[in-house]
Amino acid sequence: MFMNKIAKTTAAGRLRDLRERANLSMEGIATAMGYAGASSYQRYENPEDFEAGLPLRFIKRLLEVLPGRGSPPISPKEVWDLCEAQMTDFLPAEEGLIAPETPIPDYVKIRQIPTYAGLGGGGNGDGDEMYVLFPRHLVESELRAHAENLMAIQLRGDSMSPTLLHGDQILFDTRDKMPTMPGIFVLWDGDGMVCKRVEKVPRSDPPRVRLLPDNPAYSTDEALAEEISIMGRVVWFGRRL
Repeated sequence: MFMNKIAKTTAAGRLRDLRERANLSMEGIATAMGYAGASSYQRYENPEDFEAGLPLRFIKRLLEVLPGRGSPPISPKEVWDLCEAQMTDFLPAEEGLIAPETPIPDYVKIRQIPTYAGLGGGGNGDGDEMYVLFPRHLVESELRAHAENLMAIQLRGDSMSPTLLHGDQILFDTRDKMPTMPGIFVLWDGDGMVCKRVEKVPRSDPPRVRLLPDNPAYSTDEALAEEISIMGRVVWFGRRL
C-alpha cells in the first residue's frame, strides 16, 4: 500500500491516473500519440524510470491527446505539470515545443538569446531563435514586467563573481537601459554581449560610463557612452546547485 501511494505521487503514476481518467488503454493512448504500440508507451508509466518528470517531447505528444478528455475534463496544465522541464530548459521555437496549440496559463514565454553574455568577452547573438518558460507570477508580480520586455541569456566567465557565476541564467529588462541608477546590465561593447555593473561618470563631457567587474581580479573599464549599446538591466538570475 505504501509503495502504491509513492507511485501515485511520481510523474509516471500521475500519468497513469490521467490516462485512466481519459478512459484510454495503453494501446489506445499509444496509438493516439503516434507510437507503434503499447510497448513504446508503457515505460513512461514506470515510476522507477520517471519519478520527477516526463520528457518534453513526450509531453508535446500528450498535449495533443489528453486535454478535454475524462470527467472532469483534463486541462493542459495537468499535462504540463508532468514535464521534467523547468524554467531553465531552452527550447527551439520552430519545433513548437513552447507554444502548443493548447494554452499553458501559468507560464509565459521569454526569448532566449542563442549565445552567451561574457563576464569578459561575449557572444554575438547568432543562432536559432529559442524560448524559455517562466512562471507568470514571477514575471508579472515579482519582477513587475511583461514577457515581451524580458530576454534571457546564459553567462560565461567569472568577472562578476561572486554576484554572478559562470553558467548562471539571467533575465534582463529591455525597457531599462539607462545607468542613471547604477546596476548590472547586459550590453554590446563593440565586440560582443557582456554583463557588467555600469555607472555614469559624473560631470563627464562627452558622457562616459564605467564598466565595473565585481571580481577584484579584473580591472575597471571606462568608455564613451556612445561606444556601447546597453540592452537592458539584469532583474533576475537562476543557478544550478
